[in-house]
Amino acid sequence: MILDSELLLSDKQEITATGPSADFIDFGSNRDIGPGTAVPLLIQVASDFSDMDDLTVDLETSGDPTFSAGVKVLASMTVPVADLVQGYQFPIAHVPNHCLRYFRLKYTVGNPAASPGGAITAGIVWGVQTNR
Repeated sequence: MILDSELLLSDKQEITATGPSADFIDFGSNRDIGPGTAVPLLIQVASDFSDMDDLTVDLETSGDPTFSAGVKVLASMTVPVADLVQGYQFPIAHVPNHCLRYFRLKYTVGNPAASPGGAITAGIVWGVQTNR
């Protein structure tokens, strides 16, 4: 699978606490993210997680690059830690229609222990590799 560094939200980002993806995507002021060809989104575990109950990934969009106001959650997915092994792909396959200008992910760690570990690679891709 080919990943473009300009379209990555997380590049093997270690998730040790609740927080946003390392980067966000600016769709620009002159855009139309409406119906049409679906834009593939990859959210994949880069290294195994442990010492927590689960991980929730929210897709957030905002008209403000600081995400301080007007944040809209487009989709949310909670996965138990037993499934969060290297190579696992979250079943959120596409960027939702009608995003605002800025787009990011938010990771919420469920009941973390002393050192919840694990990493995520996420971003917009040409196509998601599904064979393993």
